[in-house]
Amino acid sequence: MTNPDDIRNKAAQVRANANSQDNKRAKTFQIIGGLFVLTLVVGLIGAGVYAKNQASSNITFPEEITEYDSTAQLPKGVSAKEGYGIPVGKQDPNAPRAELYEDFQCPACGLLEKANGKNIIETAVKGDINLTLHPMIFLDRSFPESNLASLRASMAFGCAADAGKTAEYHSGIFEMQPSREGDGFSDKQLLDLGKKVGIEADAYTTFETCYTSNKYKAWAQNSQLHAQDRGVQGTPSFYLDDKLIENTKLVDPTSFAGVVAEARK
Repeated sequence: MTNPDDIRNKAAQVRANANSQDNKRAKTFQIIGGLFVLTLVVGLIGAGVYAKNQASSNITFPEEITEYDSTAQLPKGVSAKEGYGIPVGKQDPNAPRAELYEDFQCPACGLLEKANGKNIIETAVKGDINLTLHPMIFLDRSFPESNLASLRASMAFGCAADAGKTAEYHSGIFEMQPSREGDGFSDKQLLDLGKKVGIEADAYTTFETCYTSNKYKAWAQNSQLHAQDRGVQGTPSFYLDDKLIENTKLVDPTSFAGVVAEARK
């Protein structure tokens, strides 16, 4: 994996350049193999989107985060050294290292989940890849009318990881992703999903308290900052031993299996 210290050192200049842009924001959409991939320009969003959202009376802009919160509470298995991602599966240190960056509001990520999400998780469970999931929250800035849905979904995801339901909750969020980007998720949806994936009794009470107390807010923000500092340019982004895998291969189970097999040689 790329050295986190190197990432943070390089990030200073990136953030300095972004701040000099007068807080303008831009987003670009690309189509790769039939999959819409949301390309993000770090710290930027389109002026047209901003103007549209200003017309709404129910908008919540996210905080501007430029520094890591070293006091952030972290979900089970998460560490700053590993880029604040949540580990999934067997975690065989001898297997190729896989890292998946997603925003829970991202339509392309939802399409990936439908096309090959279950297979990716099963590959990790078998120990063929050493998988880490990195939630991102940049779409909150693009869609402030979502009431910080990406942040809230990421916080709930962290709480579900504590309850041992990482893969189940991850899949469940994408299953209930709204058809219109920016509609987001309600608190009730995120809490009810906990019950749906099997968090019960005292464990559910803990999950609910974890979510409503914003326990993992700073962690989710740290995860986003790590992705920016690493230079992640779009979601979904999948790295295998630090090599970015094309989305056309990522969404196809056969092509994905070939990429994994090659990495395991």
